[in-house]
Amino acid sequence: MQDRSSPKQPPIRILLVENHQFMRDGMRLSLQQESDMRVVGEAADGATALRLSKDLCPDVVVTEIGLPDGDGLEFSHDMLRQRRDTHIVIHTARADREHLDLALTAGIRAFVLKGEAAGELKTAIRRAARCETFLSQEVAALLVESYQELRAKGPPNHDLLLSDRETTILKSMADGRNTKEIAEQLSCSIKTVDYHRKRIMAKARVHSVAELTKYALRKGLTSP
Repeated sequence: MQDRSSPKQPPIRILLVENHQFMRDGMRLSLQQESDMRVVGEAADGATALRLSKDLCPDVVVTEIGLPDGDGLEFSHDMLRQRRDTHIVIHTARADREHLDLALTAGIRAFVLKGEAAGELKTAIRRAARCETFLSQEVAALLVESYQELRAKGPPNHDLLLSDRETTILKSMADGRNTKEIAEQLSCSIKTVDYHRKRIMAKARVHSVAELTKYALRKGLTSP
C-alpha cells in the first residue's frame, strides 16, 4: 500500500540578529526546543548578519530595530534585496507608528515586542516562514489606532499620507538642505534619509529629487 503521509518538512533555518548576548542566548535556547526550528547563526550587527546570510541561507531572520551599526529596518531592507527568499521578523523592545509603517512597506512579514510571551515570537517565525504576516497583539492595536486617526483627519493638505519624519525631510528639502544636512538635523544616517526620500518620491509619483523639491515648493512645504 502506498504511503500517503506528507513528507516531514525541514526545520525553519533562523538567523538571530541582536546586539545583546544574553538576549541571543535566551532566544536560541527557547527556539531550539522547537522541533521545527533550527538556529543556524547569530550576529550582533547588520553587517555581520548580511555576510553570514550568504553562506547560511536562513529562511527567517529575527532582528532588533536598534543595531550598533545602524537601523534594523535599513538592515532588513538590505537583507530582503540580497536574499529574496528570506523573511524578516522584527523583535524589538519598542514600537511606534513610523517604524511599523516602514516595516510593512518594506515587505517585513512580522513584528513582535520583546515584552510579549515567547510563544508570540515562535508563532511569528512560523507564519513568516509560510509567507504570512503576523503582528503581535500590542502592535496590531497600534496599527488599528493609526488607521483610525488617519481616517478621522482625512488626507493632508499636501495630498500625501506622510509620517512625521517624512514631512520633516520634505520640508528640509524644500528649504534647500542636502542629504547630509538633513541627516545631521535629524541625528540619523545619510542612508536613512535616502530611504525616506525614496518612499516620499514613490508616494508623490515623481522620479527625481528636483521634481520632489518642486512639488514641496508648490504645496508650500517650507519652514516658517
